Amino acid sequence: MNSDLSKLIFSIIFSILFTIALFYATFILPTIIGNVLKRIFPDIYQWHDIPENISFLYRCAMIIGISTFILSIAFIILGFIVRWTKISFIGALTLYLPVFSGFAFSMFLFAGIGVLRYIWYPMVQVFGGYAEILLIGYSILLLPLCIIMAPFLILDSLGITSQATTTVYVIMILVIIFIGFTVLAISIATWLYYRLKGVKIIKQGIYRYSRHPQYLGLLLWCYSLLLLYSSMYVVPFANYPPPAMPYLILLFTIVGIALIEEQKLIEKYGNEYIEYRRQTPFLIPLHKAIKDAILWIPRKVIKKDLPETRMEIVKVLMVYFIILTLLSMPFDILFYSHIY
Repeated sequence: MNSDLSKLIFSIIFSILFTIALFYATFILPTIIGNVLKRIFPDIYQWHDIPENISFLYRCAMIIGISTFILSIAFIILGFIVRWTKISFIGALTLYLPVFSGFAFSMFLFAGIGVLRYIWYPMVQVFGGYAEILLIGYSILLLPLCIIMAPFLILDSLGITSQATTTVYVIMILVIIFIGFTVLAISIATWLYYRLKGVKIIKQGIYRYSRHPQYLGLLLWCYSLLLLYSSMYVVPFANYPPPAMPYLILLFTIVGIALIEEQKLIEKYGNEYIEYRRQTPFLIPLHKAIKDAILWIPRKVIKKDLPETRMEIVKVLMVYFIILTLLSMPFDILFYSHIY
């Protein structure tokens, strides 16, 4: 068999297997793990009297949650300091893991896979027991979907259609899941194939349209989880609102990781990568007006389009984060007070 063909087949098979494994880990494995963990952390409907070990869970929740939360944030910061991006990624992903607790469908906050909620527990308790802190950023994140759903919302409100908004929302979640998995699979196959061929800077295939398609696929996958979590009905005292804040932290951490990786590539390959970066979008192709609007912040903060040092990366991302949360917060509070 031709060497290039065998490398291509291997890359495609590996990519498909990885995508199937990720799909399994997303939609099947949480339920299995939740059922196993319910033997240790049972649901409230099984109780006549609250067992001592369950009371102990609540007493330990703040200590375990704060410890995990601090470690996650420390990992994110440490990764940026030492430019070891895998550490930052682990920290951000750990902070986002409780989104899988949405699959618990339990009466008890920590039942089964709901034990993952330990990580968010301090965030809401520090703010007086209110969970709005998790919701901050949700309005901004939901804005693209709201624009698409607006016509159907009007039709529903006028009585012309029934449940059209909900149907479109579900369809969009499925589309985002499909796009996320597809982009991730194609980028993995492309990356692996050209790596096996010995190409140092991959500019072919999907990498012609995005410098970081694998991160784009990952962010879309995590975004779909956020939407799924927000669409699941769980009793209020066993549920938190949509975890937009952890997603924003994950989003900006991954963007920061990508920018640090680009620093390393420029140090290694010099002008060749600089030229590739100039010609290829960061994540997705954008209209010039949208791109200029996004780049307005770094142009004001660091007087250039892209940050070139770790301090510049942190400074720009923090400004983005603060602006997005402040813009979103009033609408988030209204949304929370109306729904919850």
